[in-house]
Amino acid sequence: MNFFKVLMNPDQEEKELGEQVIVAKAANLLQVGEFQLLQLAYVDWHGEELGEEMASVLIKSYMIEHQVPPWARHYARKIMALSESGQLDDSEPSDHRYDRGDLS
Repeated sequence: MNFFKVLMNPDQEEKELGEQVIVAKAANLLQVGEFQLLQLAYVDWHGEELGEEMASVLIKSYMIEHQVPPWARHYARKIMALSESGQLDDSEPSDHRYDRGDLS
């Protein structure tokens, strides 16, 4: 969607991106990137780190095809609910473990 169309009808972009907007909002609440949120969601759902092969598949499906996996949608909604209830700590170290330079 081009910039001028977004200015004229900002809600249209949200409709077109659908559930990807939920992921973006949750990422903003945690102050992390969208891919970092997907990594956190994957660990939360599957109990293990996102492997390199799965990361490649996820990048293609999420970033290019705008498909949001159910586990990512669930996690994003969980983050939004925590924020709405005042229980979200956006400085929680475990939420920032994928920040650049801190891959421990």
